[in-house]
Amino acid sequence: VQAVRKGMSRRRKLVLGGTAIVIVLGGGLWLQRMAISDELIRQQLADRAIPASYQIEAIGLRTQRLTNVVIGDKNHPDLIAKTLELTLDWGFTGPTIRGVRADGVRLIGRYKDGKISFGHLDKFSDPDSTEPFTLPDFQARLRDARVSLVTPWSNVGMVVSGDGNLRRSFNGKLAIVTPSLNFGGCVGTEANFQGDVR
Repeated sequence: VQAVRKGMSRRRKLVLGGTAIVIVLGGGLWLQRMAISDELIRQQLADRAIPASYQIEAIGLRTQRLTNVVIGDKNHPDLIAKTLELTLDWGFTGPTIRGVRADGVRLIGRYKDGKISFGHLDKFSDPDSTEPFTLPDFQARLRDARVSLVTPWSNVGMVVSGDGNLRRSFNGKLAIVTPSLNFGGCVGTEANFQGDVR
């Protein structure tokens, strides 16, 4: 009986010891999560040769919140965001974006030769794809998001706020303004639109 008790005691010690190791390692990784996530983000940007700067405000298992985000040349950025919060889903192939919350976004794009380009942000897409431009298929909550689009006919400014899936069920407000317009021989000035997006 004494031998059985000793065996169980040793087994219990091994289990408790193993559990403690897992907790310590897991806790250490959790405490270092910002450094790890920062390294992953920087690696993704470096792999695509995308200049960027940001500050990490919070990191969780499914949520990453960045502030003061600047992507592109700091003197002529392609995107600026006061706050950018990503909600992630994890699968066998890694994380995918499930949703985005953005506040104070400034996005600069250009339309040329039938294509829209957002500078360094284009490097996140497949360079060999011949598919036309489409909005991403995830949930978004936008506050004070502004887009400046340079086209051969005019410079266009857009302001959008709202919630929902960007491709299917986004509900919000949209304002479009252009100081001048020259298209197909038609010339206009101070064209604008304000309305709902559904």
